Amino acid sequence: MTDHSPQAQNQPPTFRRQETQRLLNWVRHGESALVVGVSGVGKSNLFRHLLDPAVQAAELGEAAAATIIARVNLHYAPDFSDRAVYSLILDALEELADAGHPALAGLERARLGELHDRLLNVGDDTLQIQRTARQALSLVLAGPQRRLGLLFDQFDDLYRDASPRLFMNLRGLREAFKYRLAFVFFTRDVLDNLAPPDPARDELHELVATQTLGLVAGDRAAADELLSRVAARRGLAPGDLVVDRLFAASGGHAGLLRAAYLSSENDPTGLRLLVRGGGPIEELATALLGAPSVERECRQIWHGLALDEQSYLAALAHGAPPEPPPAAPLANLRLKGLVVDAGAPRVFAPILAAYVARQPAVWRDEFVYDEARRAVVVGGQAITLTTLQARLFSRLWEQRDQVVSHDELMSAGWSGEHDIYHDQSLKSEISRLRLKIEPDPKNVRYIITVPGHGYRLDVSPSPSSLSPARP
Repeated sequence: MTDHSPQAQNQPPTFRRQETQRLLNWVRHGESALVVGVSGVGKSNLFRHLLDPAVQAAELGEAAAATIIARVNLHYAPDFSDRAVYSLILDALEELADAGHPALAGLERARLGELHDRLLNVGDDTLQIQRTARQALSLVLAGPQRRLGLLFDQFDDLYRDASPRLFMNLRGLREAFKYRLAFVFFTRDVLDNLAPPDPARDELHELVATQTLGLVAGDRAAADELLSRVAARRGLAPGDLVVDRLFAASGGHAGLLRAAYLSSENDPTGLRLLVRGGGPIEELATALLGAPSVERECRQIWHGLALDEQSYLAALAHGAPPEPPPAAPLANLRLKGLVVDAGAPRVFAPILAAYVARQPAVWRDEFVYDEARRAVVVGGQAITLTTLQARLFSRLWEQRDQVVSHDELMSAGWSGEHDIYHDQSLKSEISRLRLKIEPDPKNVRYIITVPGHGYRLDVSPSPSSLSPARP
């Protein structure tokens, strides 16, 4: 078969076999999907694996010849406008056509290029952009057998920052080519944590709600394969004892495994001896955490979590999980494979458990604010704010336990146009905030009215600095 994939890889055929089969089967049937995986777990490797023509042929059989799987490379997006995203889609399809993809044989390549040029030159005419993109996809999907799967890597930023209109348009394209066009979105987080809900995002969310795949750490066989490949580059072989102990310490997480192995090989008199010894795994995990690359992997996982997930994970690592456990963060942590159940919930890897145990005890604070995700965490439960509510609350949070005047809040909420709003607008939004975050809105605990002056966010006793710096 012609190598028509610009990202063809040589992962073994068994690599992520179950996940590969599920995703390609969804694409074949025109079902969109969401793949959620934390930093270092191997999303990029799976992404590239799905683009490998040999993998597609093995898993799709005869259907592979009529199935187009294209990478939408968001790294090259100058912005997240409709035009930029559709242009990236057409770039990917043109690249596959030029590389000789069998499903695109007979495609009017010149016509596809013309439509792409038109899309780039219509200015900000959203309707024309949408119409041109649909014409281009109609051209690609001409013929009843063709199927198209569009893979979006690192979809987090697009979902967080793009206009709601884009999501409505993507949903509209899928409906126009129902069961022939599928989207597969790869993210580090669940969609609910990335942006406050709105009708357009909800429409997209519905597409993937029943086809959400949590990418968890690999099993012992996957660890053996990974470490053998890493060791072979140095002319080494890891041996069963090394694989067993590093797998136990890392939980099979690819990034932690690789960092732990390389760190131990670079420290022959310290970590290397511990890995090859017979001491407790928890002792080994703590020692490995002293290696900068291992600590970095843990930090990236930690910083990718929502504050309520951090709170629960830290409580678990300290042996003091709340009862009953908060449903949403626990479900998300299980989906990401960071919490496993073996009689009782536990952090999946001793290395990560040791790292988390060193973090601030955020779960003990009654009231915290995760500004990056526009969420207030009250009693361990995350409450998402709208954009306007977040602007108002951020000002209150910056000056917590101080009076913030009406004028300051009006400026924060309606910058540049607050003169056209009257005081009732602010009162209405404060009331909505109270309904969301106050345990009893009739007897306010947090957002206190200071008559004649403004409002005060009362979070005494003062919370610790709970939102760790994000990279």
